[in-house]
Amino acid sequence: MLQFGPMIIFLPMILVFLVCLFLFNFQITDSWRHSFLRSILLCGGYAILSLEVLSLFHAITQVNLFIIWGFPVIFISSVLIRRARSRGGLHLPTFPGDFRWHEWLLLITIILCLLTTLIVALISPPQTYDSLNYHMPRVAHWWQARSVGFFATGIEKQNIYPPGAEMLVLHFYTLSGGDSLVNLVAWFAYVSAGIAASLIASRLGATRSGQWFATAFVYATPMAIAQASSTMTDIVAGLWLCCVAAEVVVLWKSTSLNWSPFFTGIAAGLTILTKPTVLPYLAMFGVLYLILIVKKFGVQKSIINGLIALVVILIINMGFWVRNFEIYGNLTDPGTVSSFSSAIKNPAMVASNILRNAGLEVWTPWPRLNAFLYEIIYKIHIKMGVALDDPASTFAGVFQIRTPSWSEDLISNPLSAVICLVTGMTILVWIRRGSQATCLYALTLVAGFVLYSAIFKWQIFAGRLLLPFFMVYAPVCGYAFGRLRPPFLSSLSGIILLGLSWPALTGIASRPLIPNEGSNLAMSILYTPRQELRYANIQGQRQIEEQIVDMIDAVGCRQVGLSLQGDGAEYPIWVLLGAPDHSLHIEWMVAGTPSAKLEDVSFEPCAVICTTCTEDKFRELPVVLDQAGLRLYLESQ
Repeated sequence: MLQFGPMIIFLPMILVFLVCLFLFNFQITDSWRHSFLRSILLCGGYAILSLEVLSLFHAITQVNLFIIWGFPVIFISSVLIRRARSRGGLHLPTFPGDFRWHEWLLLITIILCLLTTLIVALISPPQTYDSLNYHMPRVAHWWQARSVGFFATGIEKQNIYPPGAEMLVLHFYTLSGGDSLVNLVAWFAYVSAGIAASLIASRLGATRSGQWFATAFVYATPMAIAQASSTMTDIVAGLWLCCVAAEVVVLWKSTSLNWSPFFTGIAAGLTILTKPTVLPYLAMFGVLYLILIVKKFGVQKSIINGLIALVVILIINMGFWVRNFEIYGNLTDPGTVSSFSSAIKNPAMVASNILRNAGLEVWTPWPRLNAFLYEIIYKIHIKMGVALDDPASTFAGVFQIRTPSWSEDLISNPLSAVICLVTGMTILVWIRRGSQATCLYALTLVAGFVLYSAIFKWQIFAGRLLLPFFMVYAPVCGYAFGRLRPPFLSSLSGIILLGLSWPALTGIASRPLIPNEGSNLAMSILYTPRQELRYANIQGQRQIEEQIVDMIDAVGCRQVGLSLQGDGAEYPIWVLLGAPDHSLHIEWMVAGTPSAKLEDVSFEPCAVICTTCTEDKFRELPVVLDQAGLRLYLESQ
């Protein structure tokens, strides 16, 4: 595999900034922040569509992606150079001249926060259980097939779950020749979401100090911090939702469309392609956008521009939808929909889900307060005649309110939740003082949260699914805190908020910079080998899997079959076997699943790793190891 220099690996990010310069200098936007968000949308859409086109020819390779990103970098650079020569230079971003001392302090705190999360993202391998189970395995399978097409698998969500975030990860995986930079997708979403929050806050009328607080709020949200150094998808979906919200708010304050339907369509399309749990919020913003565009430009023009947005959404999602329809006869897997959707939809059930979802965000260090809050929610359920853990509205876990966890799956955001509640109530009081737009924006989000609670079952891991709500609600908090007097109180609040996020910044249980009580690791990630970090959440599997791979390597086998349980962690096996490597071929050996029809019948494995087998032979391969629930079938030397 070719190894390009660092600048080549970061071509996608270079293109983002070049497109940002282009949009602002050619007056397609009126602010740097809006230019930046639209450049992300253009590059995100381009990344998805380029993979879809290359997949038609099984041509997703390092060289081809280098061309895909390198050509527009060269082209836009030449356009900007010509414009600079004809106009005597380009407009470049500048800091305001009256930057205040407290804003400098907040900026320095924000930079420290971003640098800390970046260090963790660069050092840590993908290790979240979902990343090992289906996020990264699908990336590895795509790389092997040189296509994002579906493949035979015993973990069906590797195919059926929306792939938007993983398709972006595939670019970094392919360009860098491995997973060393794949966490940068989520980290870049984390950084960009803070910029989006400040832009939205400014258009809602927040003061400059309020805009800074909105940014700090995003960066201080513990779940956002946790996902910024992972390959989880909620933070990426949250960024695209922020872009939708930004387009809505910009249109709200604008007298012209200025490409709004096109960019809104990209943002909505990418949101849909990334995470279905964000769709309730997207639907509410869609209603608000439709009302605004009809009110400003009339029915006829609204229909035309609405169709433009719809076509863009279809183009971005068409490849994935077609593949789903071919395998499942539907745009998505009906079984997955029924598993996650609430079976009973009445006011009591919706209220139950609202209370329990809110309860996930109020885990505090004080057991007595937790017990008190739990008792309140429990008694409300008794009054409503609803079981607290009704299977019809519960997907996984038992509802409880406990002390904070630093497991990335269970991190709560109690301070963020309190701030959201208080600022929401404050803005309702201020509605007669010119905050109607902010109030309507907040109500749109609240309506989205209610709709989310009505559609999806409650689960113990829903805290991460609620992250997009906090990301998009940040501008409301910024508007409220921006009204504090004197202004330095807003900056001070942001600094304190970021300071209180220190445990999340440095102590995520599976990848701590500074290990704390309850950490999965005894040492800091600065001293822990990368392979050990990869197994931080599945430590019991490392020894047996390393033994299996050693036995496979000993006979020189490079054709490996898999038959694992649906909740198995597949990705570490790819890494142990040496992926990405074109001499390695890994295929699932499955039967009875919808994707089994995609199995490569010509594939002849010399080894099969199985967790579901009981027979002594698998396709004439004898069992040579049976330990800890894993069986290895291997040809003799």
